[in-house]
Amino acid sequence: MTESFQVLLEEKMREMEAAVNAERELWQQQEARLKAELASLERDLQESKEKESLVASLEKCLQEGK
Repeated sequence: MTESFQVLLEEKMREMEAAVNAERELWQQQEARLKAELASLERDLQESKEKESLVASLEKCLQEGK
């Protein structure tokens, strides 16, 4: 293998590694964003369930008071 070919090969490998690292970084950012969004949705769902439970409790109290 000639020295110039070796240099070109190493340069191409560095370029590919940089591209893979950049892609990995994008995926990690998207994963973090999606995890934050999921956590927010889970909180919203929990709040909704709590409100639903309170409404059911209130309706039961109102029925018992009649």
